[in-house]
Amino acid sequence: MSLDLARKWIHDCFNNHPSCQKPAPGFMPTRVLDISSPNQVVFIRDHVTPAPYAVLSYCWGGSQRITLTTSRVWSGDRAIPEKTLPATLLDAVLVSREMGLRYLWIDSLCIVQDDVDDMATEIGRMGHIYENSYVAIMASRAGAAEEGFLQPRYPFGVSSSSPGFRLPYIGKDGSTGFVTAIDEEESIAYMNPLRSRGWAYQELFLSQRILDFGQMGTTWICQDEQNHTDGFSSPLTSIWSRSAFKKLLSLGPEKASHLSKASGYEHVSDPRRIWSAMVQQYMKATLTFPHDILPAIAGLAERVRGAFRDEYVAGTWKGVLWACLVWYNEDGRHWKRRAGYFAPSWSWASIPNGKIGYISTNSSFADEEFEVLEFQAEPVSEAAPYGAVKCGHVAVRGRGFTASYKTQHPSHTLDADIIHLDDLENTIVDPGVFSIFPDTMLEEPLDQGSMLWFLCVSWDYKRNKMSGLCLRQLEDGKYCRVGLFSIYGNLKMDMLGDAAKGLREWDLPSQARAALYKQWRAGLSKREITII
Repeated sequence: MSLDLARKWIHDCFNNHPSCQKPAPGFMPTRVLDISSPNQVVFIRDHVTPAPYAVLSYCWGGSQRITLTTSRVWSGDRAIPEKTLPATLLDAVLVSREMGLRYLWIDSLCIVQDDVDDMATEIGRMGHIYENSYVAIMASRAGAAEEGFLQPRYPFGVSSSSPGFRLPYIGKDGSTGFVTAIDEEESIAYMNPLRSRGWAYQELFLSQRILDFGQMGTTWICQDEQNHTDGFSSPLTSIWSRSAFKKLLSLGPEKASHLSKASGYEHVSDPRRIWSAMVQQYMKATLTFPHDILPAIAGLAERVRGAFRDEYVAGTWKGVLWACLVWYNEDGRHWKRRAGYFAPSWSWASIPNGKIGYISTNSSFADEEFEVLEFQAEPVSEAAPYGAVKCGHVAVRGRGFTASYKTQHPSHTLDADIIHLDDLENTIVDPGVFSIFPDTMLEEPLDQGSMLWFLCVSWDYKRNKMSGLCLRQLEDGKYCRVGLFSIYGNLKMDMLGDAAKGLREWDLPSQARAALYKQWRAGLSKREITII
């Protein structure tokens, strides 16, 4: 690619795109690389005067042979010969210089990698670092720091190992050539390793201007949403989420707050829909270190909080907690819980690298008795309030029902077929379809007579469906989440008296049906519980 074209894109954005946010004039990362030396040496600088800088988004691809460490800080060794840099970092230096920049931010060289406090502080600032950069360089085609991203691109469709196929053509003047066709989704997943990196997700969202170096071409991305490219035209994965995220931030707190309390979900900028879509897309990526599950999305959470005007704890929002709780792990029945603590059990972040989905809430509302009484978590570092947590809990008041296991053999999996719904017998509703989505395999098996508590969280008025949390009581009286449940109800017409004799459920007026289901839910037992 000619970097003259990249300079043109950047110049056009800064001068002709009023919707594209400019860097805050007083902001500068704690440390940056000074790449202005003519002696092919870069210097790590601290607390420099605010100036335009680039950031690099890339795959580490394993441990790094050159990093900023406490020993380097104390020794004063801030000079790094360019020839010793991994190829991806060196390419970023070259691109930044071509863009006329003096400074470049790279995490491995601008965060002290063996200093826990510095890591927490700087990771807590990463949202601001990417948001206020002059340009973000995304090394999408490189799977590791040693690979680089400026090397020539090879032709597509020329071998069985590359996606797509080539079609020969003959022009009117007799000239010959090839047209290459590539499956869009396959090509992105196959060719651009950075798309699968968890940290890159928020870097894509928060960066205002991006030069994306992919295998199919170099693409320019900014808020103008005209994604120019010098190669194949292929929209980014998560482009809807990125676009909706920007629209959400542009709404302002009052309108976003109003939307978050509305019962309808049709609006594209509904905060609940956007956040759940972002979480699902984020969880498709991978993290080398599972404890990064919350830090790697902390910058997004900080920005969204301004739009929600709500309290954020461990990946969820207090004002719409009911909608944040109805997630499930697609592979939960066969998923072994990782060792270690990542988040409270009610948060999706407690399942690092899980295949997280959300049940549809398009026609749902929070159960009338569901109330959040207390909602908090203790961060690992006060410098990173949106990052990793040590512990957390939510105290709620709600209604639900007990159920018992009816198998004679201990089981490490939740199975609706061997659960007896003790409290739902002799009621006017038959729990026709009862489903459980386990979060993971159970660490402590259930045996005959084991009791579970099912907390009603939401009601889908179109499907007559109750959804909520499957909870297990701990020795200290608190509860932990072990899965998600749903019940599709059917009215027992023979229990409704002579007036309903011979009628089917759908013969009843809709208001009458709604009232009967509400009466049924009102009869469920109520509890105040704490979930950890």
